[in-house]
Amino acid sequence: MYTDIKRFFLKLSLALLFLLIVTSIILIILRFPHTNKVEIILPQKNSIGYSIYIDGDVANPGYFNLRPDSTLLNVLESSGAIANSYSDLNNLKLTVTHINAAHISAQKVDLNRAEPWLLEALPGIGEILAKRIVEYRHTHGGFRNTSELLQVDGISLSTYERIKDKITVMD
Repeated sequence: MYTDIKRFFLKLSLALLFLLIVTSIILIILRFPHTNKVEIILPQKNSIGYSIYIDGDVANPGYFNLRPDSTLLNVLESSGAIANSYSDLNNLKLTVTHINAAHISAQKVDLNRAEPWLLEALPGIGEILAKRIVEYRHTHGGFRNTSELLQVDGISLSTYERIKDKITVMD
């Protein structure tokens, strides 16, 4: 009789342990939010010639070309919205437009918002100058105009002339 009671409590303990594990798994699954993937799908015949304009709480606002394999995550990463921990994704403005080459000029790099990696993409701006630009804007409260870039140590007039059409200053 003692072994029957022992087996009963062993089975009961195993059943409770199993129930506890299943309940824990269910609670863990329910606790984490489900994210639905958002994909941008364009008709194949018109997929070339579309762009998306991203503005709001992003490091690099502007136009981004859409390809048939583009996803919203790819585009947001390109704008710097995902990389910045301070970005508020509720403050994004997305506009999908058909590209008319006559009306869209080249996108400019905003000196007050661009990440160092983006500044390094400018001709003549390497890692050190990009860091100096970021330090200058933090120290001086941002650039008021593009010519103020000449006050950054290491930026020569020839460097400025080379990139002045590729940069902008926005609030």
